[in-house]
Amino acid sequence: MQTILHDMGLLPDRATLPLTLVLDCEQKARWLHLGELDDTVALADVIERLRRELPRCAAAAALAEACGDRRCEDARGETCASCPIDCACGPGRECVALPDRPARCNFSAQGLKD
Repeated sequence: MQTILHDMGLLPDRATLPLTLVLDCEQKARWLHLGELDDTVALADVIERLRRELPRCAAAAALAEACGDRRCEDARGETCASCPIDCACGPGRECVALPDRPARCNFSAQGLKD
């Protein structure tokens, strides 16, 4: 494990065990503590921040399950930005996200909406 974490740039050359590593719902390292864990308040803060992200993670997971079924479905909130595999814009068009509106495919040159 030390070698893997070192190769990822998360550990210095001479890191010691034990270590505590906290991953988020996207399996990204969000907190690393080297040595014996004595600052449980810091760990509790990290866990609380991650708990607040759970609704976003659940929504992303649900969308990821639907994305890739070869159907672009507005009812599920799929757009060219959130699910490009199903909702890709055609030739000469680009995906544009507007404030307070779902992303849509616009003509690249004219800037006209579909």
